Amino acid sequence: IQVAAHQIVIQLWFLLAMIIDALAIAAQAMVGDLIGRGRPQAARALSDRLLRWGLAGGVVLGLAFVAIRPWVGGWFSADAMVVSAVKVAVPIASWMQPVAALVFVLDGIFLGVLAIRLLAWSTTAGFVAMIAGLAMTLSFGWGLAGVWWSVAAMVAIRGVILGWAYRAWPTVSRA
Repeated sequence: IQVAAHQIVIQLWFLLAMIIDALAIAAQAMVGDLIGRGRPQAARALSDRLLRWGLAGGVVLGLAFVAIRPWVGGWFSADAMVVSAVKVAVPIASWMQPVAALVFVLDGIFLGVLAIRLLAWSTTAGFVAMIAGLAMTLSFGWGLAGVWWSVAAMVAIRGVILGWAYRAWPTVSRA
């Protein structure tokens, strides 16, 4: 039941992530081009704009995701217990959408400036936070909600690290 519900929510979450990832891909190419042309101020202005679009898109997608909460489980399963479990995970996945959107756009920005070590360290830190959350979920029996809060911790930690690095722009250019 929990795995089925998780699969429904994670696939929808990934679908929404791919919508925002278009901004990350644009950031990677366009920011990299501007940096390569020696125009860091233009790269920063573009990055700021893409982050605003990402946040707005993440909010819209998060609100849409939570709005379909009553029905989404039933679209993919006739099992009442699976449908009920989906309703537990959807609010957490919805809350993550704006934060994840910012993280995805920041990924694109930092890929564009070749800050590969920064991305590796943020991913490692997020992974450690997620593993800690999953270990606590197993220990305390938090179930599907614990799994999703663990994923949220990963996204949040990455967001904090990448957000901090972005504030230091343009000193973090080829980390």
